[in-house]
Amino acid sequence: ISGSDITPTEFTVSDAAGNVITTVTLTTSDLYVALPVLSADTYWFNATASSKPYIAKATVSTATSAGKFYSTTVKMATVGDVILSDGKFAAKGTDGERAIITYVGSDNCEASPYNHGLAFAMSDANGGSTIQWGYSTTTDNSQHPNYSNSSFTIESGLQYNNATHNSDNYKAFKAAMANNSTAAPTGCSAWFLASGYQWTKMFAGAGSANALKSLAGLTNNYYWTSSENSAGKAWRYEFNKTRFYTAYKNQSESWVRACLAF
Repeated sequence: ISGSDITPTEFTVSDAAGNVITTVTLTTSDLYVALPVLSADTYWFNATASSKPYIAKATVSTATSAGKFYSTTVKMATVGDVILSDGKFAAKGTDGERAIITYVGSDNCEASPYNHGLAFAMSDANGGSTIQWGYSTTTDNSQHPNYSNSSFTIESGLQYNNATHNSDNYKAFKAAMANNSTAAPTGCSAWFLASGYQWTKMFAGAGSANALKSLAGLTNNYYWTSSENSAGKAWRYEFNKTRFYTAYKNQSESWVRACLAF
């Protein structure tokens, strides 16, 4: 394990779909393990150190052969590290950074292959200006559940990336998807507007709402989620009051920070 000062006690290798191939006990920085023949694919490495999750990935360009020895160096990443434009993980401040990792774990509401974590864009969408969620009566209950309180259930924000939401009827969604014309990193999902549930996972990943604000450089004001309260209102997080609260969709005093899954 290179480029990190962590010392994990357990090391898991899984395929792109999240199926665990092997779990081994780590006793040295050089790890030798027998794996089945691997097809050309992306494989994920997971470790836990001091109760903190770390993750890495490696691409097998051609299928391996039985009985042969292969060597790879894995650099583990965690919350606060960044994803570069080519999809690689690196320390914050590295040239080419496109997103900052805000949550590591499979419980990110997204399906394979984007079920390993969440990351925020490096700056606010819409040129850093506030924006409306959408029109005051914008609603689509076939897709959007309505939450009467902030006890959000599992909800994907990425599922709303479609032509319906990429319009001025859903201004916040459109701004998140565009993310100031910054392309999403290779191997990650497209940019999207995170749900209330996904915001709670990122709070947990960073340690708290205020920790996430500091980590990602968010303002001390309001940020839209993709979660609805009613036909006329949607949920936002208010950092200055440390709470989720509802606001009219046509209010233009909230910011958007694009999210992606990896």
